Amino acid sequence: MTDQPKPYRRLLIGAAMAASFAAGGLALTVLPAAAHGVAEMHGMGGHQMGPGMGAEHIDKMLSAIDATDDQRVKVKAILSKAFARMGAVHAGLNETHAKLHALITAPTIDRGALERLRATEMAQLDDASKVMVQALADAAEVLSPTQRAKLGDMMMQRHHG
Repeated sequence: MTDQPKPYRRLLIGAAMAASFAAGGLALTVLPAAAHGVAEMHGMGGHQMGPGMGAEHIDKMLSAIDATDDQRVKVKAILSKAFARMGAVHAGLNETHAKLHALITAPTIDRGALERLRATEMAQLDDASKVMVQALADAAEVLSPTQRAKLGDMMMQRHHG
């Protein structure tokens, strides 16, 4: 027997990934290890990765753009604050999965309850994407235009070959 995700789980994972991509920019540039880790934890890959992998990737990216010590401290503080808020969103996914499972496996399907759950989760993901976009803007302002351009080039190379 394989551990294939259930259709409802795919829907939630897809919604979470869509919200993650909505955050965009620096979040996708400096956090692919963290994003990969989330995918891994949801059974979409091989091994699991810990939270330290995101920090290592941030350090690597900051080194690649020759960030000063002051910039490193500021960017890490900005991202740490955002990640702490995102951790609460991720922590709530188990509860959401349980609620969805109960609704989908009930003797009678309550479409209204399913819609309320979807709307609540989408509102939380929208809030999370706002947090990440704010962090993106705050972190970008710490960097010089030259550093941002270099980061953008690296992003294009990484994501578009």
